[in-house]
Amino acid sequence: MRVDLLQYIPPVGSSALAEGLWVPVIKADSPPPVSAGPTSLRIASLNVWFDRYQCETRWNRSLETLAALEPDVICLQECTLELTELCVKSSQAIQDHYLITDLTTFDGCWYGLMVLVRKKSTVAVRSAESLKFHAGRLSRGLLIGHLEVGGMAVSIATSHLESYPQDLPFRLQQLEQATQALADSSSALTILCGDFNIPKATNEEESLFIHRLGWTDAYTSFHQLSLSDDGGLTFGDWTPKSCSQWPGARLDRVVYRTGDGVGAAVKSYALFGSEPIQGDGEAFFASDHLGIVVDMECRSE
Repeated sequence: MRVDLLQYIPPVGSSALAEGLWVPVIKADSPPPVSAGPTSLRIASLNVWFDRYQCETRWNRSLETLAALEPDVICLQECTLELTELCVKSSQAIQDHYLITDLTTFDGCWYGLMVLVRKKSTVAVRSAESLKFHAGRLSRGLLIGHLEVGGMAVSIATSHLESYPQDLPFRLQQLEQATQALADSSSALTILCGDFNIPKATNEEESLFIHRLGWTDAYTSFHQLSLSDDGGLTFGDWTPKSCSQWPGARLDRVVYRTGDGVGAAVKSYALFGSEPIQGDGEAFFASDHLGIVVDMECRSE
């Protein structure tokens, strides 16, 4: 299903009634200049945690952190209407520097996905679309942005796979459907990121399954680790007390694949969001997940 991209139009005039608006992008960007060398891209992914606990403070901190990282593409999971309206659309940095998809949900679920694309001369947005997964109990799906970066077609998708350890069969089916949908894009570089919900208990099985589908894991690739490595936790000891019953795991992933005659490399891989926020009582964190920021380089071979 087609998804609108929105751009912010600032207020005009000094009237107290004058307000800025988020409106659909009508005209596609002009093609960016073709890069003479490798094409560079920075991607950030974060499950923002939909819980009401200190939500506005937490969400604004996450957006401040993301804005400072200046990713070309930001992929968010567990987005709510409140997050979208109070924080994302009200952020000066987002208004000034990003196009956004509106909140994308599936089957009326109260939380969903968003993709934000930085407005810069080397990146052009072509279109965005969503796809609901056939398998699962929790109304999950895929949100895809089709871009042109340095003259190269790039597709970036985000998802929030089925949540619980016992939902392994659903996650595998969702990964297969996502892979097939993205294979149809014929992009030079395809990136899938988000909350994969892979627990430690089945980390090796699910990581090998992702590899067999043709994906390269940015974490294991950058650190030159085996596919079964269970480090790099994005969910664990830093989480608020309400989530502490869940064991630590690398729930969040960034994986990629390339088309024929295209090479790609992960130039940096880092986590963010581990700095506590000092409240009136005990400290808390921006999310129950850490975010991932990855720098990639892609070139024709």
